Amino acid sequence: MREIYAYAVRLIFVIAVPLAAVLAAGGSTLLSLFGNGAEVARTAVIVLLVARAAEAVMGVSLPVLQVVAAFRHQLAASLVGLAVAALAGFLLIGHLHPLNAVTITAAIALVATAAVPMAQLWRFESLHPFTAAFPRVAAASLAATLAGGSLAAAAGAAPDIIALPLIILIALGSVWLSARWALPLSDRLSLGKTGRRLRLVGAGAAS
Repeated sequence: MREIYAYAVRLIFVIAVPLAAVLAAGGSTLLSLFGNGAEVARTAVIVLLVARAAEAVMGVSLPVLQVVAAFRHQLAASLVGLAVAALAGFLLIGHLHPLNAVTITAAIALVATAAVPMAQLWRFESLHPFTAAFPRVAAASLAATLAGGSLAAAAGAAPDIIALPLIILIALGSVWLSARWALPLSDRLSLGKTGRRLRLVGAGAAS
């Protein structure tokens, strides 16, 4: 179970983190698709992208918890999420721009709801996804994330008609680079034909 859990977290990490970073860095260009005035939502978009990436990585723990833990443990995440949302809303709404306050409140609750099952598995089942391979995976993926985010930010200076396809290509390239260089060979081989078609493994390794 631990190996499957760890594999799922590694796989989602190398996809979600660089993708969110590139989309956040190119947020102004993406928002331009919605017309004038959409730029006001840039902070909200960045917050939601970061929260969604974190939720995607930690969210793997919920189905694992459903398999190995008691039902009462499964309710904890929802209850904590509601409590965190209420507290964050109380502290933020009225003190920040309304859009940003609501967005940050929702993001905090989303991350908290995803984090609780991971914490429960660690505390009650001694089960976590952070094997010896994870630090290298995270470091390599974050390097690809930094490169992709920097390129997307630079591409945002171009006219929108040029910047938009560039950001899409950078996002795809960052995810590929992250998966190719961050994932251990065994993870990439486990993807089978998909991994070979995407050239995540070399010809010699695939044979």
